[in-house]
Amino acid sequence: MEIYLILAGLIVAVMLFIAEKYKNKALHRELQKAREEKEEALRDGDEALMQFHSAIAHGMRMPISIISGYADLLQGGLISDEEVRREYLSKICERTDYMNSLFNQLLTNARADSELYELITAPLDITALVKQTASDISSAALKIGVSIHIEEPDETVIIEADVIQLTKVFYNVIENSMKYMGRSGEIEITISRSGTDVLIVFSDDGKGLNEEELNKIFDLSYQGSNSKQGSGMGLHLAKLSVSAHGGEIYAKSNENQGMKIFICLPKKADKPR
Repeated sequence: MEIYLILAGLIVAVMLFIAEKYKNKALHRELQKAREEKEEALRDGDEALMQFHSAIAHGMRMPISIISGYADLLQGGLISDEEVRREYLSKICERTDYMNSLFNQLLTNARADSELYELITAPLDITALVKQTASDISSAALKIGVSIHIEEPDETVIIEADVIQLTKVFYNVIENSMKYMGRSGEIEITISRSGTDVLIVFSDDGKGLNEEELNKIFDLSYQGSNSKQGSGMGLHLAKLSVSAHGGEIYAKSNENQGMKIFICLPKKADKPR
């Protein structure tokens, strides 16, 4: 009887040892999984933070350039006409307000769970917005030998949209042409109705792109063979914003035959397509 009790005790001890061993293995797997999830979360957080910093740098660069240009003219004493001086100061204030609004919206977007922007829409004259953006950026364009021309419709075109977001879109598209044309030339912007939508086309006479690269220009951080200094986020951000408005953006180009960016927007930004 004592032998049976001893054997039974040994069997129980072995079973407990095996159970404890499997328990420790399971605990080890759980700890390993937790470490891997933590590392992945840290990587995702770092990537999101880098994208946020890049978005700030990209969004602020052109407004700062415009403010700097007008400030240099005023500081240099070249503008003696008081009315012109007031106009330039007004433009500096407008761009400062724009930067504040842009930064606040970037913070809002960074907290959003969706990759689409939260829009703050209101009725706006799309032609007036395109003309204002082109006017603000024209001095920087002329410095590199690029002129901007606008062909506007006969009638006023009012759409429901987010003025801050669309201003960023137009800045990004025009700036992209200026950077990648590869030579002096022209950017022509046409605004027209397309059924119930409005179509804005940005055409430049630069070097253009081949089909393979053209298909990637709206990808996140893509920089093609003609890449310049920058984040490669401009057209990607433009695509996100246009999509949030329920619109479409696409490009057409051939090597040495310029680039065309098409933006089609609905009259009312209600839901993405």
